[in-house]
Amino acid sequence: MDRRGLAQELRRWVQEEMGVPQQKAPSEEILQRLFIGQCADIWKYVMRHVRSQRTVKNIDGNLLWYQQLQHSEAQHSEEEKERQRRRQLCQEIQELRTELQHLREQIVSAEREVVAQELNNHRSQDFRRRSLLLRAYNRKRWEQWEALQDSNLRIQYRCDQLQDVSRASQREIVFPALDANMAMNSFPEPEVLREVREVYDIRYKFFRSIYADTISGSVLPGRDDLRLMAHHQWLSEGEKLWSSYPPNHIVSSLEHLTLEGTRDLRQLQSSLAADPAETSCSVSEAMSDPRETSEDQENSKRARLQCGDGRSDSFTRLPSYSCLIQVSVSCIGRSLCRLGVIIYTIFGGSFLLSSPQEGWAETAAVASQLCNVQRQSRDLSARLADKIQEVHQTLSDGSELSVLSRAAFDAELRLVLLRGCQDALLQECRTLQAEAADRRQGMKFLQQQQQNIQDSFLLLEKKQEQIQVLIKATSFSKAQVRHNSGEVQKFVQERLLLRPLEVVQESQRLQDSVMKDLNHFTAISLPTLQKVTLHGVHQIPTQELSINRLSNPSFHLYPIYKALYSSIGLSLYKTPESILQHVADVKKHLLFLRAQLCSRSQATNKIHKQLRESQTPDINTLLDLLSAHYAQQTDQLVPKLQQIIEQCQKSQEYGKEVQAAVNDWWEQPAQQCLPWEQRGGQTLQQWRDRWTVAVTALQRASGGRS
Repeated sequence: MDRRGLAQELRRWVQEEMGVPQQKAPSEEILQRLFIGQCADIWKYVMRHVRSQRTVKNIDGNLLWYQQLQHSEAQHSEEEKERQRRRQLCQEIQELRTELQHLREQIVSAEREVVAQELNNHRSQDFRRRSLLLRAYNRKRWEQWEALQDSNLRIQYRCDQLQDVSRASQREIVFPALDANMAMNSFPEPEVLREVREVYDIRYKFFRSIYADTISGSVLPGRDDLRLMAHHQWLSEGEKLWSSYPPNHIVSSLEHLTLEGTRDLRQLQSSLAADPAETSCSVSEAMSDPRETSEDQENSKRARLQCGDGRSDSFTRLPSYSCLIQVSVSCIGRSLCRLGVIIYTIFGGSFLLSSPQEGWAETAAVASQLCNVQRQSRDLSARLADKIQEVHQTLSDGSELSVLSRAAFDAELRLVLLRGCQDALLQECRTLQAEAADRRQGMKFLQQQQQNIQDSFLLLEKKQEQIQVLIKATSFSKAQVRHNSGEVQKFVQERLLLRPLEVVQESQRLQDSVMKDLNHFTAISLPTLQKVTLHGVHQIPTQELSINRLSNPSFHLYPIYKALYSSIGLSLYKTPESILQHVADVKKHLLFLRAQLCSRSQATNKIHKQLRESQTPDINTLLDLLSAHYAQQTDQLVPKLQQIIEQCQKSQEYGKEVQAAVNDWWEQPAQQCLPWEQRGGQTLQQWRDRWTVAVTALQRASGGRS
């Protein structure tokens, strides 16, 4: 748009909007100068957005009027919606009443069917329950009979076996003589002695294999299975031996084997006494480990040289026979001790493992570790002996300083050895204390578990006692019900079913007499009988004295009575005595409405006065009032909402508890044991069927309405 058009539009805006007269308005040439440069956009904005005070007041008034109009329309629409909702609710209530009446009729008809069906179901359930109980009882008795039969067979077999063993124990057995020159040596060995010797040989081989693996420190891949098979064979042979022969024969066989071992030991002693020079070397070789190498033997020999008194002649002399016997016995004792430790490790630890293979693997690992430790100990002992020998050779010049140094060295060496022993003992004590603490903790845990198990047993016994009491009470109730039903049937059969024809005739006669009296009574006018004597002379019917005669259409004052009821808005079925109370209520309501109307008119006048006084509304004041109102509503409603939320949460928790209690009660086993108990004239099954029928009908009705 050019400047001329803008000037014309600005002149028109000044005249029309600002109310400047045409004579005083500037000309277009003057106004065109205002649109030079960027001023055109400014004047465009001014013409578009700036209005006069009168126009602003009109706009504010229109806005207020539109707000009031919208508010009134919203209020009117809300009232219309409220009335429509009320009509809809009334209609739904009427429909629900109709449906409720229909449901009641259906429930009554269904109750009759359910009662008959329940009786049949009760009889069938009772019969089914009895049959199941009898079937279960028969099955249990049959299982018990089979178990008793098996146990009787086992006991009979064991008794026969023990009788055979008892008879065999009465017979004496003859063992071969220990002396080779006696004639009894030609007797064959008894069978029990031979089997005891075989079991002993198996045991010896088993322990010998364990000892050999312990010394070697290495276990072959298939050796665990062989050892396990040997162990099972030893145990099975031992059990077979104890179950096949009498104990006295087995003990006699063991004594005979002991005597044979003693004889062999004496023969060995005599052979040692006969040729000591040849046997000393063999005994020393037998005492030494055949698996040791020459280097280990040299190290042990040097250790013995250092531990001895230093004299070479003490090692060159041969030991006496008693010394050899003592040494052999001590070596055997040490071997047996080590074997016992290994066996304890095997059999003591195998109970804690999940399988025998794991036990043998653990034993092999422990044995290999033990061999490694022994080898390290021998190496360290040899090195220590070498060092001690070097120091002694260094301090062997015979001077006083050397003697004192050697004594100090020996004392320091003993001190170090004692300190090492002390540290080892302290470490062992700490380990034992830790193990003892672990054992105590495990013992506490086991005691706690034992206490829990005992509590569980007590609770289980208590529950069993309660169940037994419940079963006894149920049995007593059933017996009482059977007794009562028998008495009722007996009474019906003896008293009620004997004379049915006489009862029918008597009831017909009474009915005929009642009908005759009724026919006679219909011919008599009731008002003629209901009369009252006034002043002892006149008899006036009581109907004329009653105020209810006004409601009679034949009464001459009935139109006035009807007009009066219509004017005050009272129903015709109301009694005349309620007219005064109704009139008083109407007057009271009228006074209340007048007071409300007066208050409303005063408020309206006040609002109109305020509107006239202030044409421009104070928006800040309105916003402050609205904020104060919202704050007041928040302060008042938030605690109430919090309280309602807490109540709802408590109600939900209580509802969960009630639901859990109902479920527990519903799942009790006594529900089906007391079907005759009634509440409100109906049993549990009847209430459940009635509830199911009502819910089904309500769902069907809601589905049809939707």
